[in-house]
Amino acid sequence: VTSFTVAPLRISTFAGIIVSLVAFIYMCFIMFKTLIWGEVVQGFPTLMVVILFLGGIQLLSLGVIGEYIGRILKQRIVLPTLQENIMV
Repeated sequence: VTSFTVAPLRISTFAGIIVSLVAFIYMCFIMFKTLIWGEVVQGFPTLMVVILFLGGIQLLSLGVIGEYIGRILKQRIVLPTLQENIMV
């Protein structure tokens, strides 16, 4: 179903961007909460930010690399046109 298409790889790229942005926003929220309200941050939120951010970056980079390889494959699969030589 997904052979010769880069759509799943493009979805992976966008998912990586979204996960990384959510992790970055969550990190900003944790820093804001700690600096402004002086709330002590336990280990779980910071661990979640790091795991989500790195996972999003990995998903993004796999999507970009896969899309690049998919485009190379798409160029290599193009069949040459057949030319007939007519001898008169």
